[in-house]
Amino acid sequence: AGAERCLEDAIAPSERRNLSNTEGESYPLGIWVNQWASGELTAAMAQILIQEKLGFHVLTGKGSVTVAQIFAMAGCKTPNDGEDRGCGPAPKQTYFHVGMEGWTGSNPTYWDAIQRDFPATAPVKLGLIGYDGISGQHIMSEVLQRAEAEGLYLEFYRSYNVSLHNPGLYFDRITKVNTSDLKPCEQTMLFHPANMQNYLETTGDTEGVELVNGTLRGKCFEEYFWLPPACRLETSKCFLFLTAFGYETEVMMQRATIFHMPVVPVDVKDWDTYAKLAAEVSSLFYWWQPDPTFIGINTKMISYPPHNTSAWSRGISLSATQGIRLDKYGSRDLEVLAPTVRELIGSFSLKMDALSQLLLHQKMNGTSAMEEACTWLKGHREIWEEWLPDTTKCFPQFGLFNKATEVFVESREGDSSSLICKACPSGSFSRPLRDGKGLTSVCLSCAPGSVQSSGASTACEPCPLGEHQEDFGAASCKRCTVGSYQNVTGQSLCKTCPEKRTTVGLGAESLAECVCKAGLIEMDGQCVPCIEGLSCPIGSTVEGLLIATLPVNESDADVQGPFLLQGYNSHPGAPLTIYQCRDHCPGGSPGSCSNGRVGFTCAECPRGTFASLEGRCAQCAEGNQALWMIGVGILLFLGIFPAYVSLTQPYSPKTQLGGITASILGLLVNLVQNLLVISTAPTSWPALMLGMTNVLNVMTLNPELLGVPCVGLLDVVTVYFLRALVFPAMVGILLVTSAFSRLLPSALQGLQRCAVPRRVLRGHFVTRLFERWTWHGTACVIGKFCQVTFPTMANVGLSPMMCYKHPGGQMHSIVKYSNTFCGSSDHVLMLTTGAALLSFTAGFLVFCIWAGRRAPRLSLEGQAAVKFLFEEFRPDMAWFGVVTLSRGLFLSLPSVIVPNRPNVQLVMMHSVMLFSLVFQGYCQPWKSPAVNLVDAISQSLFLTLLGIGLGGLEQSEAAVDVLMTLGTFVCICLLLVFAVALLTFGAALLVEKLFDSALGLGRRCASLGEVPEPALIVFLLQNVASSIKRTASHRTTFTAAVDQLGTHDARMILMSLTILEMEMGLSSTRSSSMTLPGADAEFAKQLSDIAEPYRIAGGAQPRAPRTGTAVAKRRMSCQAAAFRGSLKFSLSGLSQESLAAGSVDDLGAQEPMSETLNLKDYLAQVEAEKMVRAEF
Repeated sequence: AGAERCLEDAIAPSERRNLSNTEGESYPLGIWVNQWASGELTAAMAQILIQEKLGFHVLTGKGSVTVAQIFAMAGCKTPNDGEDRGCGPAPKQTYFHVGMEGWTGSNPTYWDAIQRDFPATAPVKLGLIGYDGISGQHIMSEVLQRAEAEGLYLEFYRSYNVSLHNPGLYFDRITKVNTSDLKPCEQTMLFHPANMQNYLETTGDTEGVELVNGTLRGKCFEEYFWLPPACRLETSKCFLFLTAFGYETEVMMQRATIFHMPVVPVDVKDWDTYAKLAAEVSSLFYWWQPDPTFIGINTKMISYPPHNTSAWSRGISLSATQGIRLDKYGSRDLEVLAPTVRELIGSFSLKMDALSQLLLHQKMNGTSAMEEACTWLKGHREIWEEWLPDTTKCFPQFGLFNKATEVFVESREGDSSSLICKACPSGSFSRPLRDGKGLTSVCLSCAPGSVQSSGASTACEPCPLGEHQEDFGAASCKRCTVGSYQNVTGQSLCKTCPEKRTTVGLGAESLAECVCKAGLIEMDGQCVPCIEGLSCPIGSTVEGLLIATLPVNESDADVQGPFLLQGYNSHPGAPLTIYQCRDHCPGGSPGSCSNGRVGFTCAECPRGTFASLEGRCAQCAEGNQALWMIGVGILLFLGIFPAYVSLTQPYSPKTQLGGITASILGLLVNLVQNLLVISTAPTSWPALMLGMTNVLNVMTLNPELLGVPCVGLLDVVTVYFLRALVFPAMVGILLVTSAFSRLLPSALQGLQRCAVPRRVLRGHFVTRLFERWTWHGTACVIGKFCQVTFPTMANVGLSPMMCYKHPGGQMHSIVKYSNTFCGSSDHVLMLTTGAALLSFTAGFLVFCIWAGRRAPRLSLEGQAAVKFLFEEFRPDMAWFGVVTLSRGLFLSLPSVIVPNRPNVQLVMMHSVMLFSLVFQGYCQPWKSPAVNLVDAISQSLFLTLLGIGLGGLEQSEAAVDVLMTLGTFVCICLLLVFAVALLTFGAALLVEKLFDSALGLGRRCASLGEVPEPALIVFLLQNVASSIKRTASHRTTFTAAVDQLGTHDARMILMSLTILEMEMGLSSTRSSSMTLPGADAEFAKQLSDIAEPYRIAGGAQPRAPRTGTAVAKRRMSCQAAAFRGSLKFSLSGLSQESLAAGSVDDLGAQEPMSETLNLKDYLAQVEAEKMVRAEF
């Protein structure tokens, strides 16, 4: 500290004092001096005032950069050492308390690190010094004037673009400078990997950098130069940018590359050489202010685009540098150690003009910083006296504060002993106040609509657009809430968006940001509700809908914009008229169809294509239609004649393997048709089920799958008419075939014989293919066709009546022909066609109901005509075919009754199938227990699928995924059930045909267990008959035993005995051979009613035309012999003792059955009968 005085009224050095801390340590106040001209001058001013006006001893420290100043004031011992600042774990005491002209804005990282790592000793900011630091790239005025004379203005960066101008003409070449005055590349910013990486990422100039040993660095030319792309290939156009200490080297590299400037940045070895070269060489050079180096010399700073703070924060330095606000620092403990010093430094404020004059004067006179500071202080007392502490003299940014009450006051009248000056807090501003004591400042709260966030300010800032503040003294504005906006600054409230509109987020700045709310869409400036099928997030517009795409993720749906949901479509010309599709509508923008489909509901294929089994529109191949017609014709030819022969076989209550296989196939066909019916319900179905229905859709005789559109029949009415015509057309084909069979040569018809030799038995079926068709056989084949296709017939007939509603409720479409709108002329024609088909269908159902009731009383030929109805069922369940027919009709009705309520549809379908399953389980109508089992399992799985479809209406994606997995499993089970059943009985049938025996496997499978042997049944019946006929007491005892039987057991015995009686032809002689007790007539009537259903046993095979009585008798004899030859014993269910003790009557005896045979004699008789049968 100097002992000489500067000011006349200075405090004498002997009266000055040290600082004293709480530990009792005494030391002078420390001032850190930045070793550049302005830093030294301001530090000298502070030193003189602190020593001579406040009376403190001063110790100074020196450093060349702001970073050293920050570390020094934090208490670090070696702040100038870049490798080790001497901070240790954490400094405990600092000996530097004041710092002037701190470039904090250029060193934010270091400042923040000190505040974070050393919070106890980190320096604090005491306000701005009064002027800003400015740096940039400069050019000498004489160079500017030469260029301007030729029309080139070099103060603007665009004038340096070599693709437009040749600025190098006005500068010295890079060879003008002696490389000994420059730093080599390895000592410059070119060898800093981080800077070069940032340069590469900003410019993409891969030719300007190189990778050496894994380290990225700038590419160096001739050891000292980096060349920009603008003159890299023609160095004669290059000129220099001079800098020192690497200032703005990378900045110049970025600008030279991006703006095509032929500028080569070089780093001069020291500051003196730098100043000399900048004056001697025509070049650009780096300079900052305040600095006296080039002061007094006429220079101009190059203008670049306005400063972009965001870009600079990302390392992109293409815009102009920003003026840096220079701070004053104080130690954290200065407020305690020397509050007056803190107040002085806080009040210190110097303007740039005054500082520039000081620097110029110092440069011209060659004086020291202390001398120049002293001279200025002597001549400007009116300025610095305002800086001196006064408890009530508050400077701008400060206000009067009462320490006793701890509140800011607005005057200093009365007792001012407790008043001090304190920086205005956030939410207030400092306003000058002149009173009797002079000029001071007070802090006032910001008015509503204005705020002050930083504090120590002289004015409040109005709230910007999109923000407001309704309170006094607020530090920050509030962003306008969602649904409001503010298009004027400085407002206390936000404006509310019009009705039905809101904003996407906070802080809307104009009415234009008020968009339609979620669930609404903007059309012609109005927000209208989004109807079903549209996803309308906030801000939806019709224009956005027309270019919509489906969101990749469900979470993106609320931010992507409006789009059509999957399963809906609209026309681009009327995008808000939504149509619900049954399929092929992926959603997204209006008019989007998949699989090549077209139309409002994506239900049609374009001309020249047809809907394939996979659902896509396939191209019409050459000859495709002819191949289909030939194929269909072949199938008809191969199927009609075998079907006739099979259906005219004699009826038998006993199950046959061929009949079982046919029954299971019939169940499969019926299942496929029912699956096609329920698949039209608008819900989620398993993909496997939909695939099955698509592949098996051909079984429904759909002409569209035969490529009908390819022959030019594109009209939907024509296509529907053809589909409806399939059924009566097939009936016509069968009638024509019947008539044709009567024209066959009589030689072919004579092939059939009753007694066909066993060695040609296998050809018996083939010979019947060529016999003449009878009217009752033809009727049976027609009935079977109608029975098998009845579900499809009913569904096709009802199709025009299945009208579902489109979103908005104004239009309806036919479910299966969704491009056809209900109420249109096409719909009326389709309704007419459907009504005609339904009349045919209803007539067939009524006929079947009548035939089911009247079959036992019909003639033999009549029974043969309706044999299709009961041939697969037990004799007492001949009417059950009507139940299966009705089920197909009732499954289609829900789509007509409630087409727009899929949940009700599925519940009704579920009810139909549930009733069918319960009824089937109760009646067990099929002749084969195996078929009953397959029917029950398939109906149960079908019911499960309906339940899955009902659950598929659930909106939860996770729940639907689980249901679809379960549905796939159910479909697989369905396929397995029919595959196993068909393979089992098909194999057994094949073995029977090849080897005349199924080895008992088919019979066991058909009966789901062992089949009772006929001989065993006869044996037991004869024992019972013998016991009953012995005495009256035996009959009474037997009657009592029968009375104790359960209802089911009694019914089974009655049914079995009745069937056996009918098979043996004994029922016709019952009245003459039996004496009935009690009410003979009534009892006989009951027996007749019970036996009536079983009379169809003899009605399934009428007498063949042109066959004589003797031949008929011979055929009956053949059948009787076959019956007797089928008797076999099964000893598996009886013990040897019980069989040995048993006795049977003589089957052939005519006398009363009193004579008995033991089991050994009976077996011998059975073997003898077998031999007779073989000879026969």
